[in-house]
Amino acid sequence: MSDILPNLLSDMHNSDYTEEQPTPSTNDGNATTNNSSNAAAGSSCSPYDVNSFTLLFLVRPAVVGAIIGREGTHIKELRAHNPSASITVTPGFADGTNDWRLVAITGVRSCVLKVYAGMLKSMSVMAHNNNNNNNNNNNNNNMSGKIGVKFLIPKSHMGAVIGKGGSNINKVRQDSGGASVVAEKQGGYVYRLLEMSGDAHQLEIGLQILLQILESEMPDKLLLDITNVHQIQPHHFEFHPEKQQQQQRRSNNNNNNNNNRDVEEVVVKMTVPTEIAIGKIIGKGGSKIQSMRQESGATIHVDSKAREISISGTESERELACQLISETLESQESIPSNSD
Repeated sequence: MSDILPNLLSDMHNSDYTEEQPTPSTNDGNATTNNSSNAAAGSSCSPYDVNSFTLLFLVRPAVVGAIIGREGTHIKELRAHNPSASITVTPGFADGTNDWRLVAITGVRSCVLKVYAGMLKSMSVMAHNNNNNNNNNNNNNNMSGKIGVKFLIPKSHMGAVIGKGGSNINKVRQDSGGASVVAEKQGGYVYRLLEMSGDAHQLEIGLQILLQILESEMPDKLLLDITNVHQIQPHHFEFHPEKQQQQQRRSNNNNNNNNNRDVEEVVVKMTVPTEIAIGKIIGKGGSKIQSMRQESGATIHVDSKAREISISGTESERELACQLISETLESQESIPSNSD
Protein backbone atom coordinates (compact mmCIF):
# COMPACT_ATOMS: atom_id res chain seq x y z
CA MET A 1 0.00 0.00 0.00
CA SER A 2 2.90 2.33 -0.72
CA ASP A 3 0.65 4.49 -2.87
CA ILE A 4 -1.45 5.29 0.20
CA LEU A 5 1.48 6.16 2.41
CA PRO A 6 4.09 7.86 0.23
CA ASN A 7 7.43 8.52 1.91
CA LEU A 8 8.91 11.92 2.40
CA LEU A 9 12.19 12.24 0.52
CA SER A 10 15.01 12.22 3.02
CA ASP A 11 17.87 12.70 0.60
CA MET A 12 18.55 16.31 -0.30
CA HIS A 13 18.79 17.33 -3.95
CA ASN A 14 22.26 18.36 -5.08
CA SER A 15 21.41 22.02 -5.21
CA ASP A 16 21.29 25.09 -3.00
CA TYR A 17 17.53 24.78 -2.90
CA THR A 18 17.72 22.24 -0.10
CA GLU A 19 20.23 23.56 2.37
CA GLU A 20 19.71 22.76 6.02
CA GLN A 21 21.09 24.41 9.10
CA PRO A 22 21.56 22.50 12.39
CA THR A 23 18.84 23.04 14.93
CA PRO A 24 19.97 25.40 17.70
CA SER A 25 20.27 23.89 21.16
CA THR A 26 17.39 24.81 23.43
CA ASN A 27 19.75 24.51 26.40
CA ASP A 28 21.92 27.41 25.27
CA GLY A 29 21.10 30.01 27.89
CA ASN A 30 22.83 32.82 25.99
CA ALA A 31 20.90 32.17 22.79
CA THR A 32 17.61 32.08 24.64
CA THR A 33 18.36 35.29 26.49
CA ASN A 34 19.40 37.14 23.33
CA ASN A 35 16.26 36.19 21.44
CA SER A 36 13.75 36.71 24.19
CA SER A 37 15.21 39.60 26.14
CA ASN A 38 12.17 41.78 25.57
CA ALA A 39 9.83 39.06 26.80
CA ALA A 40 12.06 38.11 29.72
CA ALA A 41 12.25 41.74 30.87
CA GLY A 42 8.62 41.57 31.93
CA SER A 43 7.25 39.47 34.75
CA SER A 44 4.85 37.57 32.47
CA CYS A 45 6.94 35.72 29.90
CA SER A 46 4.84 33.84 27.40
CA PRO A 47 5.80 30.26 26.46
CA TYR A 48 6.66 30.90 22.81
CA ASP A 49 8.98 33.75 23.77
CA VAL A 50 11.30 31.59 25.87
CA ASN A 51 10.87 28.08 24.40
CA SER A 52 11.90 26.92 20.94
CA PHE A 53 9.19 25.48 18.70
CA THR A 54 8.96 24.54 15.04
CA LEU A 55 6.65 26.34 12.64
CA LEU A 56 5.69 24.02 9.80
CA PHE A 57 4.00 25.17 6.61
CA LEU A 58 3.59 24.09 2.99
CA VAL A 59 4.19 26.26 -0.08
CA ARG A 60 3.92 25.63 -3.78
CA PRO A 61 7.16 24.56 -5.52
CA ALA A 62 7.03 27.67 -7.72
CA VAL A 63 7.33 29.83 -4.60
CA VAL A 64 10.36 28.02 -3.19
CA GLY A 65 12.66 29.93 -5.53
CA ALA A 66 11.63 33.14 -3.79
CA ILE A 67 12.40 31.68 -0.36
CA ILE A 68 15.77 30.26 -1.42
CA GLY A 69 16.91 33.01 -3.78
CA ARG A 70 19.31 32.72 -6.71
CA GLU A 71 22.05 30.25 -5.75
CA GLY A 72 20.66 30.23 -2.21
CA THR A 73 21.41 33.89 -1.54
CA HIS A 74 18.16 34.73 0.23
CA ILE A 75 18.04 31.77 2.60
CA LYS A 76 21.72 32.31 3.43
CA GLU A 77 20.95 35.93 4.27
CA LEU A 78 18.04 34.89 6.48
CA ARG A 79 20.31 32.48 8.35
CA ALA A 80 23.09 35.05 8.69
CA HIS A 81 20.71 37.58 10.26
CA ASN A 82 19.01 34.94 12.43
CA PRO A 83 21.78 32.60 13.64
CA SER A 84 19.64 31.21 16.47
CA ALA A 85 16.95 29.99 14.06
CA SER A 86 17.02 26.76 12.10
CA ILE A 87 15.57 26.93 8.56
CA THR A 88 14.83 23.82 6.50
CA VAL A 89 13.21 23.43 3.08
CA THR A 90 12.51 19.87 1.98
CA PRO A 91 13.04 18.76 -1.63
CA GLY A 92 9.40 17.73 -1.96
CA PHE A 93 7.17 14.71 -1.58
CA ALA A 94 7.47 11.54 -3.61
CA ASP A 95 3.74 11.27 -4.25
CA GLY A 96 3.86 11.61 -8.03
CA THR A 97 2.64 15.21 -8.03
CA ASN A 98 5.24 17.10 -5.98
CA ASP A 99 2.62 19.78 -5.37
CA TRP A 100 4.02 21.07 -2.10
CA ARG A 101 7.31 21.83 -0.37
CA LEU A 102 7.57 21.69 3.40
CA VAL A 103 9.25 24.63 5.17
CA ALA A 104 10.30 24.47 8.83
CA ILE A 105 11.51 27.33 11.04
CA THR A 106 12.70 26.48 14.56
CA GLY A 107 13.43 28.99 17.31
CA VAL A 108 11.73 31.23 19.84
CA ARG A 109 8.87 33.45 18.69
CA SER A 110 10.94 36.52 17.80
CA CYS A 111 13.28 34.49 15.56
CA VAL A 112 10.50 32.51 13.90
CA LEU A 113 8.44 35.61 13.12
CA LYS A 114 11.45 37.47 11.73
CA VAL A 115 12.42 34.63 9.38
CA TYR A 116 8.80 34.05 8.38
CA ALA A 117 8.34 37.78 7.59
CA GLY A 118 11.46 37.72 5.41
CA MET A 119 10.12 34.75 3.47
CA LEU A 120 6.73 36.41 3.03
CA LYS A 121 8.38 39.54 1.63
CA SER A 122 10.21 37.57 -1.06
CA MET A 123 7.11 35.49 -1.84
CA SER A 124 5.05 38.66 -2.19
CA VAL A 125 7.56 40.21 -4.62
CA MET A 126 7.44 37.07 -6.76
CA ALA A 127 3.63 37.02 -6.70
CA HIS A 128 3.53 40.71 -7.66
CA ASN A 129 5.95 40.18 -10.55
CA ASN A 130 4.00 37.17 -11.77
CA ASN A 131 0.81 39.19 -11.61
CA ASN A 132 2.37 41.97 -13.71
CA ASN A 133 3.48 39.41 -16.28
CA ASN A 134 -0.04 38.02 -16.42
CA ASN A 135 -1.44 41.51 -16.84
CA ASN A 136 0.86 42.05 -19.79
CA ASN A 137 -0.71 38.94 -21.28
CA ASN A 138 -4.21 40.39 -20.79
CA ASN A 139 -4.91 38.22 -17.78
CA ASN A 140 -6.27 40.33 -14.90
CA ASN A 141 -7.67 37.57 -12.71
CA ASN A 142 -4.87 37.43 -10.12
CA MET A 143 -4.67 39.71 -7.10
CA SER A 144 -1.43 41.65 -6.92
CA GLY A 145 0.96 40.27 -4.32
CA LYS A 146 -1.49 37.66 -2.98
CA ILE A 147 0.24 34.61 -1.49
CA GLY A 148 -0.78 31.56 0.47
CA VAL A 149 0.63 29.03 2.91
CA LYS A 150 -0.73 25.92 4.62
CA PHE A 151 0.23 25.57 8.28
CA LEU A 152 0.58 22.09 9.78
CA ILE A 153 -1.38 22.15 13.05
CA PRO A 154 -1.34 19.15 15.44
CA LYS A 155 -4.76 17.51 15.47
CA SER A 156 -4.95 18.01 19.22
CA HIS A 157 -4.56 21.78 18.70
CA MET A 158 -7.01 22.31 15.86
CA GLY A 159 -10.07 22.64 18.09
CA ALA A 160 -8.42 25.52 19.93
CA VAL A 161 -7.39 27.14 16.65
CA ILE A 162 -10.94 27.03 15.30
CA GLY A 163 -12.63 28.07 18.55
CA LYS A 164 -16.25 27.68 19.56
CA GLY A 165 -18.42 28.24 16.50
CA GLY A 166 -15.34 29.28 14.53
CA SER A 167 -14.73 32.29 16.79
CA ASN A 168 -10.93 32.04 16.75
CA ILE A 169 -10.77 31.58 12.97
CA ASN A 170 -12.92 34.70 12.61
CA LYS A 171 -10.59 36.57 14.95
CA VAL A 172 -7.60 35.73 12.74
CA ARG A 173 -9.50 36.88 9.66
CA GLN A 174 -10.65 40.17 11.16
CA ASP A 175 -7.57 41.17 13.16
CA SER A 176 -5.20 40.33 10.30
CA GLY A 177 -6.99 42.80 8.07
CA GLY A 178 -8.86 40.36 5.89
CA ALA A 179 -6.70 37.27 5.39
CA SER A 180 -8.55 34.25 4.04
CA VAL A 181 -8.34 31.44 6.61
CA VAL A 182 -9.66 27.93 6.01
CA ALA A 183 -9.27 25.03 8.43
CA GLU A 184 -9.44 21.63 6.76
CA LYS A 185 -11.94 19.44 8.61
CA GLN A 186 -10.22 16.25 7.50
CA GLY A 187 -6.56 15.42 7.77
CA GLY A 188 -3.84 12.87 8.28
CA TYR A 189 -2.80 10.91 11.31
CA VAL A 190 -0.87 13.66 13.11
CA TYR A 191 -1.64 17.07 11.58
CA ARG A 192 -4.50 19.07 10.11
CA LEU A 193 -3.94 21.88 7.62
CA LEU A 194 -4.81 25.54 8.14
CA GLU A 195 -4.66 27.48 4.88
CA MET A 196 -4.06 31.23 5.05
CA SER A 197 -3.87 33.54 2.06
CA GLY A 198 -3.63 37.28 1.51
CA ASP A 199 -0.87 39.85 1.23
CA ALA A 200 2.39 39.60 3.19
CA HIS A 201 1.22 41.91 5.99
CA GLN A 202 -2.01 39.96 6.51
CA LEU A 203 -0.16 36.64 6.68
CA GLU A 204 2.42 38.04 9.09
CA ILE A 205 -0.23 39.42 11.47
CA GLY A 206 -2.29 36.25 11.00
CA LEU A 207 0.51 34.06 12.34
CA GLN A 208 1.06 36.35 15.33
CA ILE A 209 -2.62 36.05 16.24
CA LEU A 210 -2.53 32.29 15.70
CA LEU A 211 0.34 31.89 18.19
CA GLN A 212 -1.46 34.13 20.69
CA ILE A 213 -4.54 31.92 20.42
CA LEU A 214 -2.50 28.75 20.95
CA GLU A 215 -0.66 30.03 24.01
CA SER A 216 -3.93 31.32 25.46
CA GLU A 217 -5.98 28.19 24.80
CA MET A 218 -3.23 25.59 25.35
CA PRO A 219 -0.45 27.13 27.48
CA ASP A 220 0.69 23.74 28.77
CA LYS A 221 0.92 22.07 25.35
CA LEU A 222 3.37 23.95 23.14
CA LEU A 223 4.10 23.28 19.49
CA LEU A 224 6.97 20.79 19.32
CA ASP A 225 10.61 21.62 18.66
CA ILE A 226 11.21 19.19 15.79
CA THR A 227 14.87 18.27 15.40
CA ASN A 228 14.51 16.45 12.07
CA VAL A 229 11.77 17.70 9.76
CA HIS A 230 12.47 14.86 7.31
CA GLN A 231 10.71 12.52 9.72
CA ILE A 232 7.42 14.16 8.73
CA GLN A 233 5.66 12.14 6.05
CA PRO A 234 2.71 13.02 3.82
CA HIS A 235 0.34 10.60 5.56
CA HIS A 236 0.87 12.64 8.72
CA PHE A 237 -1.22 15.44 7.20
CA GLU A 238 -2.63 14.46 3.80
CA PHE A 239 -6.26 13.50 3.28
CA HIS A 240 -7.45 11.55 0.26
CA PRO A 241 -11.26 11.14 0.33
CA GLU A 242 -11.26 8.55 -2.44
CA LYS A 243 -8.66 6.42 -0.67
CA GLN A 244 -10.50 6.74 2.63
CA GLN A 245 -13.68 5.59 0.93
CA GLN A 246 -11.84 2.58 -0.53
CA GLN A 247 -10.46 1.72 2.89
CA GLN A 248 -13.90 2.15 4.45
CA ARG A 249 -15.42 -0.24 1.89
CA ARG A 250 -12.71 -2.78 2.63
CA SER A 251 -13.31 -2.34 6.36
CA ASN A 252 -17.05 -2.88 5.93
CA ASN A 253 -16.44 -6.01 3.87
CA ASN A 254 -14.04 -7.31 6.49
CA ASN A 255 -16.55 -6.64 9.27
CA ASN A 256 -19.01 -8.85 7.38
CA ASN A 257 -16.42 -11.58 7.22
CA ASN A 258 -14.12 -11.63 10.23
CA ASN A 259 -12.01 -14.35 8.68
CA ASN A 260 -10.88 -11.87 6.01
CA ARG A 261 -10.10 -9.04 8.42
CA ASP A 262 -6.34 -9.11 7.82
CA VAL A 263 -6.30 -9.94 4.10
CA GLU A 264 -5.09 -6.46 3.14
CA GLU A 265 -3.54 -4.85 6.18
CA VAL A 266 -2.08 -1.35 6.10
CA VAL A 267 0.92 -0.60 8.29
CA VAL A 268 1.67 3.00 9.27
CA LYS A 269 5.20 3.84 10.41
CA MET A 270 6.18 6.82 12.55
CA THR A 271 9.72 7.87 13.43
CA VAL A 272 10.30 9.27 16.92
CA PRO A 273 12.96 11.99 17.35
CA THR A 274 14.76 10.80 20.52
CA GLU A 275 15.34 7.77 22.72
CA ILE A 276 13.75 9.69 25.59
CA ALA A 277 10.57 10.05 23.51
CA ILE A 278 10.58 6.29 22.86
CA GLY A 279 10.75 5.73 26.62
CA LYS A 280 7.77 8.03 27.16
CA ILE A 281 5.74 6.15 24.57
CA ILE A 282 6.58 2.75 26.10
CA GLY A 283 6.04 3.92 29.67
CA LYS A 284 7.15 2.32 32.91
CA GLY A 285 7.09 -1.42 32.44
CA GLY A 286 5.34 -0.94 29.09
CA SER A 287 2.26 0.51 30.77
CA LYS A 288 1.82 3.45 28.39
CA ILE A 289 2.03 1.53 25.12
CA GLN A 290 -0.19 -1.23 26.52
CA SER A 291 -2.79 1.41 27.42
CA MET A 292 -2.64 2.86 23.87
CA ARG A 293 -3.03 -0.61 22.38
CA GLN A 294 -6.13 -1.28 24.45
CA GLU A 295 -7.69 2.13 23.85
CA SER A 296 -7.11 2.16 20.08
CA GLY A 297 -7.43 -1.55 19.31
CA ALA A 298 -4.43 -1.23 17.00
CA THR A 299 -1.32 -3.38 16.95
CA ILE A 300 1.62 -1.15 17.97
CA HIS A 301 5.23 -2.32 17.68
CA VAL A 302 8.20 -0.24 18.82
CA ASP A 303 11.71 -0.62 17.40
CA SER A 304 13.79 1.22 20.01
CA LYS A 305 17.06 1.04 18.07
CA ALA A 306 15.57 2.53 14.89
CA ARG A 307 13.24 4.78 16.95
CA GLU A 308 10.42 3.59 14.69
CA ILE A 309 6.83 2.75 15.58
CA SER A 310 4.73 0.43 13.38
CA ILE A 311 0.95 0.64 13.67
CA SER A 312 -1.54 -1.72 12.04
CA GLY A 313 -5.27 -2.30 12.27
CA THR A 314 -8.38 -0.78 10.79
CA GLU A 315 -8.27 2.82 9.60
CA SER A 316 -10.00 4.14 12.73
CA GLU A 317 -7.71 2.07 14.96
CA ARG A 318 -4.59 3.35 13.20
CA GLU A 319 -5.77 6.94 13.33
CA LEU A 320 -6.57 6.78 17.05
CA ALA A 321 -3.24 5.11 17.82
CA CYS A 322 -1.34 7.82 15.90
CA GLN A 323 -3.29 10.50 17.72
CA LEU A 324 -2.50 8.96 21.13
CA ILE A 325 1.19 8.70 20.26
CA SER A 326 1.23 12.29 19.01
CA GLU A 327 -0.43 13.53 22.21
CA THR A 328 2.11 11.60 24.28
CA LEU A 329 4.97 13.28 22.42
CA GLU A 330 3.37 16.71 22.79
CA SER A 331 2.87 16.22 26.51
CA GLN A 332 6.66 16.06 26.90
CA GLU A 333 6.85 19.75 26.12
CA SER A 334 6.95 21.04 29.70
CA ILE A 335 7.36 24.73 30.39
CA PRO A 336 10.51 25.39 32.46
CA SER A 337 9.99 27.08 35.79
CA ASN A 338 11.26 30.65 36.08
CA SER A 339 13.06 29.59 39.24
CA ASP A 340 15.21 27.02 37.38
